[in-house]
Amino acid sequence: MITSDTVAGGAAHVADLPSIDLSTLDLSDLDLSFIDRIALWYAGLPEGLRTLLTVAVGAAVAYAAFRIVYRLIKGMIKAAIAAVLAFLLTTVPGNLILAQAFDRVEERIGTQLNVSGVVGGGTNPLRSWTRFLR
Repeated sequence: MITSDTVAGGAAHVADLPSIDLSTLDLSDLDLSFIDRIALWYAGLPEGLRTLLTVAVGAAVAYAAFRIVYRLIKGMIKAAIAAVLAFLLTTVPGNLILAQAFDRVEERIGTQLNVSGVVGGGTNPLRSWTRFLR
């Protein structure tokens, strides 16, 4: 039966662990898991090296988490843009808005081409190319 004295005594034994020299113990007869062996190895390291290792592993995990979150957010933004464009392309008001925007861009390009002297006459080169869009 576990009593408060047992728990208090157990806590005292856990507090004494750093004073135990693990290098002098023969642990080959113990059935230790991989994680237990890593914990023992980590506990045997000098304090400064443990701190350095903890900071390095923490920084690597933080960087990996940041990259994952960055890619997720980037994917969500692309999905939102695709959803808005799909809505605009598949609805009548959206199609009208895009058609008007395209006409404005087409007019600006045509004006700039006419002003620069690239296109002579009254024909707009974009008009023949975009005829199939209407």
